[in-house]
Amino acid sequence: MTNSLSIGISLTCFKRADYLQEVLDSLKTSINKSNSNFIFYPHIDYNNDKVVDLIKSIDWIPTEYVCNKPPVGCNVNTRNAIQSAIQHHDAIIHLEDDTVLSEDAIDYYIYALNKYQDDPKIISVSGYNKTDYQNTDNYYETFTEQFFCCWGCAFWKS
Repeated sequence: MTNSLSIGISLTCFKRADYLQEVLDSLKTSINKSNSNFIFYPHIDYNNDKVVDLIKSIDWIPTEYVCNKPPVGCNVNTRNAIQSAIQHHDAIIHLEDDTVLSEDAIDYYIYALNKYQDDPKIISVSGYNKTDYQNTDNYYETFTEQFFCCWGCAFWKS
């Protein structure tokens, strides 16, 4: 996969340590499959010791985490996570602590970020949709929507 962009990964974390572990496992698998290098920017809200320990134990990706004390809430935490990553990169992939990735998700984001970076009609790409998976004729089809989806999205600094 050719990648001409510097891409960071941001993540918002709250207090779901067990589910966060699934998210981190899926992210690690997807990154390893993509054979790409990233820097990870998790932002932790609601100072939960299990969540903090999980983030601190990450040794498979360079990580710059922030733990909000006091908690700042979902909207501010998300904005801060995105801003901390995008200031260092051309584009970012943003995840939440309940976004479990498929093993080819990172490859998809790299592909889409590079393919659509110069298209002024596209403001972001998402790995989430409500497509009817029973209809496999359009399973791999790319389409546009008129709304932004924050559950596993990627976008450019510009």
